[in-house]
Amino acid sequence: MKKLTFDYASARPFVGAHEIAHLSPQVMAAARLLESQSGPGKEFTGWLNLPVQYD
Repeated sequence: MKKLTFDYASARPFVGAHEIAHLSPQVMAAARLLESQSGPGKEFTGWLNLPVQYD
């Protein structure tokens, strides 16, 4: 899976760096669930394989 980056430069007046850092573990956990195609809604993660697998 490709790496996704987030540039929050335009949001800096509204969102502090500490808030982004606080959310980082939750974002990483969500990414792991998507990559492993597990967790709630796992039956809707087929779109993750579209560029690689076709019906």
